[in-house]
Amino acid sequence: MNRLLSLCAISLLLSSCLSDPASESSGTDAAPISNPRYASEETAALCDSLARPLQVFTVDNTRDTLLVAENGTLVLIPAGVFVSKDGEAVNQVQIQLTEAYSLFDMLANGLSTVSENSVLQTDGMVYLNAQSVAGENVAIAADKQVYLEMPSMGDQRDMAQFQGVFSEKGDLNWTRRTPFANTLVTVPLNELNFYPEGFSPDPAKEFAAMPAVATNIYCGVSDELVKSMYDKLFAGTYVATREFEQRMPFIHGTCDEGILRIYLENVSGELWKADSLAYALLLKQNNSKPEIFKKFMDQRKSNVATGPVSNYAAFVNRVFADKAKKEQYQAADAVFSNPVAVSNLGWINCDRYLSDVGAVPVSLQLAVVGLPVGANVAAFLVFGSERALLPLIKDGSGFYLGARERSMKMPPGKSVSVVVIGRKEDALFLGVKPLVLQSEQDISVSVGQMTVEQVRGALSAFGPPVKQPLPNSRKSCCYVLGANEADDQFK
Repeated sequence: MNRLLSLCAISLLLSSCLSDPASESSGTDAAPISNPRYASEETAALCDSLARPLQVFTVDNTRDTLLVAENGTLVLIPAGVFVSKDGEAVNQVQIQLTEAYSLFDMLANGLSTVSENSVLQTDGMVYLNAQSVAGENVAIAADKQVYLEMPSMGDQRDMAQFQGVFSEKGDLNWTRRTPFANTLVTVPLNELNFYPEGFSPDPAKEFAAMPAVATNIYCGVSDELVKSMYDKLFAGTYVATREFEQRMPFIHGTCDEGILRIYLENVSGELWKADSLAYALLLKQNNSKPEIFKKFMDQRKSNVATGPVSNYAAFVNRVFADKAKKEQYQAADAVFSNPVAVSNLGWINCDRYLSDVGAVPVSLQLAVVGLPVGANVAAFLVFGSERALLPLIKDGSGFYLGARERSMKMPPGKSVSVVVIGRKEDALFLGVKPLVLQSEQDISVSVGQMTVEQVRGALSAFGPPVKQPLPNSRKSCCYVLGANEADDQFK
């Protein structure tokens, strides 16, 4: 169910994202649409044996479609969103998708996290492309968008959407920073479940407890208060959103009705402010459940969007009218995700700028030892805990850091790793060297020949993606039953 929860946060992005010029082309002589997965043919030759195969889905472009990718990315495709290079509608397309949520998958795809000369801290990347049945790339129509829910790997504060652009030299630059929308979209109240786990509604919305609740209290939260939330007075407020439904299991988990009353008494305000009040009260009470409310607060969800219904909101409403699609959302369960509105196919990244008050210009020169002459090679500086990847630029004498100044601002004393991947014909080479950053460094890394499996094993320290565990707030709630009806499974 929780997969539906943060979808409604995208609505303000709809007018802020740029259109792909290729999608606006007209005429029979329009240039082919380019959405490369790799920066260059050399990068493709180097990475293709390491990277995971493309995920491919066949989609009817005349109908709304929902896709769930292997690592949990949810793709929402409105009907008629794709057009040919000439701007003509296409009936069927193949969606090509790659997820890069681990540093390993980013390295395997030759990716980095740099915007101009600034370091980015990533929360995950996705490559999205679409082709016609003839194998030609198609584009997103100028007045439409595709929507993604990208699972969050950690702290979501200040995260924004970036678009990947490859230069003629093959350098990747993340551009078009678009903050995530924080407004909410309402859904019908009778589609929401505000009751705790172990309790389910019947078709008439008369909630039946399992087992029967003699006291009509759910560990401190009264049944009557929960039922009151279905009153039409709450329609059009943040109570009638998936984001608020997302919070309800954790509100029940606090065993404190006062937390729920905070949200209901502040319903005319912003949701994140109610989150902050709940967090502060739980801290004051030394309650064991405040962490999840801080994560909610850090999302900075505001209130219900006003004005004309957006394309995204209309899509959400169509989803709720389709039982199969709604169940597909519910099966893809992720409490926290980044909402992305896509106008341009290619690489999409969720990032924030990596800032450190102690950062100074750092220059690094790298020599690679053991690589055969003529080998294709790429080198990276990897920040494991910060989830950042910097490309080392190749020149005649080796590699250096920074595209222009040959230096970048970074915190000295930081533990990082230098990773060198090489290939000549069918032979793969790898070198990994731990390093503590200094203001000026000249280093060398020795590489050795390995099989694909050995390279993947050696890089296993950089993956798979690990989501931050949620506080155990849902199943620890002590449901208050009748005098002799306590059931240990609910404690």
